[in-house]
Amino acid sequence: MKTKISIGAWSLKQLSLKGKTFDEVLEVAAEIGPDKLIDLMEDYVPMHPHTNMYELIQLKKRINSYGLTINSNWGYTDLNGAVYVDGFEKVVNDLKECIIVAATLGAKYMNTPLDSSLLPGMKYEEAFELYIKIYEELIPVAEEYNVIIGIDTGLVESGGFSSPLTALKLVKSLGSDYLTTTPDFEAWRRPTDDIPKVFIETADIEKTEYLPVDVFEECLPYSPFLHAKFLRFDEKGEEPHFPIAEMMSLVKQSSREHTFCIEYEGWIPDLDPHLDPVIETKKGIDLLKRYLG
Repeated sequence: MKTKISIGAWSLKQLSLKGKTFDEVLEVAAEIGPDKLIDLMEDYVPMHPHTNMYELIQLKKRINSYGLTINSNWGYTDLNGAVYVDGFEKVVNDLKECIIVAATLGAKYMNTPLDSSLLPGMKYEEAFELYIKIYEELIPVAEEYNVIIGIDTGLVESGGFSSPLTALKLVKSLGSDYLTTTPDFEAWRRPTDDIPKVFIETADIEKTEYLPVDVFEECLPYSPFLHAKFLRFDEKGEEPHFPIAEMMSLVKQSSREHTFCIEYEGWIPDLDPHLDPVIETKKGIDLLKRYLG
């Protein structure tokens, strides 16, 4: 078992919202990141409506100048809803562009979420087949550009589609090294009195269940990349909302290399906006290092 830790730009997003420049964010990531890796999201990448490739190359140089390597970039959308609104071909072409963006940045992963509820009247099997068709189009492009697609999901909702179990089923069905699961700790978060029983990123959707640790173990052989979600640390530096000890014990037994993206999310207005996200992100790094050795 070999592990690396990457700093998710989302962990430090509050710095940007409070007026810090992107260079100042990069300075922080370079200072606290033990493996000098950073994970980007579209907020910091010129992707809309289409990518300016010159700006993208300059962005990579700028990030590299801080000694940082880009680990992943997001291609974030609700694929069920996007296909319904824009059509299959446009969604596939947009995601192909996201893969090329990741490759140009030198990223190893292009992450795409499974945060899709079933549309009215849509059955699980119908949504699953739609995702299969989308990834069948994307895998050859991922192979060509040597970018691994990670299917991320942290939300386990009552419809049953948005779940690491669905991501795992998709990856096993297609059997490509370029399609992987990216488990988000959110799927294993235990309800507590101090944290609202909702999905933090989608406050109008109630979090109805969490998965057993056995599912995390089942994901690991297909999960070179994982999202280490942290919300609030106690006085001992533990994160009591997730079964961290059990999860990290399984990682230590894993036969493959894993990279963790630190996603400290406690800075949002719903939780602890008064805390310093840099200090709290460091706590997440220390927590992983303590358990992983």
